[in-house]
Order: sequence, then C-alpha cells, then structure tokens
Amino acid sequence: MLKGRKFLSIFILGITSFVLLLSVSIPIAFKTKAHVPYTLAKTTEQFTDSGQLGKWSLPANGIVAKLVSAKPGTILLNFSGDGADRNYRFQVTRDPKKSNSCIVTIAIDNTLWKRMIDPDPLDDMVIKSTKNLEIITNNTTLFYGYPIYKSTITDSTYLYISTVIKPAQKTTGTQKLFDSLFQFARSHKINNPGKRIFSSQAIGEAELRIFAGIVINSKATTNPATGITVKKMRPGKTLLVADFKGKYKDVGDAYKALEQYKRDYQLASMEMPFEEFQTPGNSYTPEDSVMVKVCYPIY
Repeated sequence: MLKGRKFLSIFILGITSFVLLLSVSIPIAFKTKAHVPYTLAKTTEQFTDSGQLGKWSLPANGIVAKLVSAKPGTILLNFSGDGADRNYRFQVTRDPKKSNSCIVTIAIDNTLWKRMIDPDPLDDMVIKSTKNLEIITNNTTLFYGYPIYKSTITDSTYLYISTVIKPAQKTTGTQKLFDSLFQFARSHKINNPGKRIFSSQAIGEAELRIFAGIVINSKATTNPATGITVKKMRPGKTLLVADFKGKYKDVGDAYKALEQYKRDYQLASMEMPFEEFQTPGNSYTPEDSVMVKVCYPIY
C-alpha cells in the first residue's frame, strides 16, 4: 500500500515537473483580437494617425507606442520603455460577420509561465492597448466626444419661420422667432407640446439665416404674410443625433462630430441639421450652459 502511494506521489511529481518544464520552455502564440466598426482604411488610420494612436494605446511607466510601418492588412508598431524596445505586428482583416468592420489581431509568442505568472511589461501593455482599441472605437463618447446614435422621426409637423440677421443678433433674433411662433399658436388655438427646433446657415460673412420651429399636434392654417408656414418631416425616417451638454458657444463641436461620424460610416444627409433645445428658454447666449440634441436627417 505504501509502495503504491509512493509511486503515485512520484508520478504526480513527475507530471507536475514536466508541465512546469513545458510552461517555462515552450513558446505559445497568444492572440488578442479587437473588433473595430470601421472600414479597412479607417481602421488602419487608428495606427497611422498619431492623434488616433494616442487615444487607444495605453502607455504606462514610460512605455510609449509609435508607428514603424503600415502596409495593407499589416501594421508594425514599436513599444519602448522601461529599458526594453520591441516591434509588434498587428494584422487587420475585414470582419466576415459585419460589413464595413474589421478585426485587429496581435499574436505574441511567449511561454505559459511568462504570460500567466510573470508577464512581460511590454507584452502586457500591447495586449491591454489592443483591448482598449475595441472599447474606444465602439464608444461614440470616447471616440467622437459625444453620445451619437440613430433615432426615428416621430414629431412630423411644425410651425416654422425664418429670417436673416447679423451674426451678433443671433440670441435676440432667435428669441423673436420663437416668441412669434408661440404667440401665433396661442392666438389660433393650435396645440403644441413646447418642443423647439432651431437651425442656422451662414450667408457670407456678414449675414446669418436662422430658422425656428415648434411641434404642433393639431391642424393649422397659416397666412404667408406672417412669414409662418407649416413644415412637415417624414415620420419614420432616421435622425443621426449627438447629445451636447456644455457652453452654447461650443455646440459647433457637436456638428463637427456628426460630420465626422457621417464620413466614417458613409452616411448621406437628407436635409439641413438642426438643434432640438432641451434646456428651458427660447434662445441662448454663448456662455449659457445648455443641453441640446444636434440632429441630422440621413438616408
């Protein structure tokens, strides 16, 4: 009985030693993948553009990443720091399950012991950065600076008015337009929930055309002499929306983010973009803190 136990102990010790030997001597290719919701060209840009590379690579303890070379489907990045310097090859392939999306793969050869017990700082940073690439590119707030999403047009009928002003008159001009609309709705007993939309368009450097609209949910008869008309949007159509929160003077950044999003996802516009006011008030000064939905009707 004792001999059997001794043999079993020796056998287990031998197996353990053998496994330990394998874990510290035989390299294994450890693969990490990132699913990126962009075309091959846009995904490659995340490596070749230093600004984009800085968004998702995670330098720590002096470790930094820089581009070495870029060929179709293959990117070579150098990670250096903490006394080490090494190149890593990233493979970029189209995602067979999602159109206009890609899969980024990094394969790192290392022993099981080195990977699981005593990870190399550079290898560890590359793996974490690759995972972060997926997180950032799939989060519009992190990637574009704002929550961006698609919505469906439900409110389809508006009282609408526009005028041309000097850019410096934007705040007072906007207030006058909305005052006219709400006064018209009250005097003609037109039901409206108070939803307000606004847009503007530069006419050269000296003039600005501004548009204001309020949602109505009852029949309205207008007189062209008032400048107020009924405008309809097609219900069920798609809006691309960015949620803006900040100083009103910075709302233009949300427009730029939407324009970039449209280019990245190859979307076409149907009409002018507009703002849906969320903060109370019918006009805002540049320094007002506001919440605004910036909307783009798209195909």
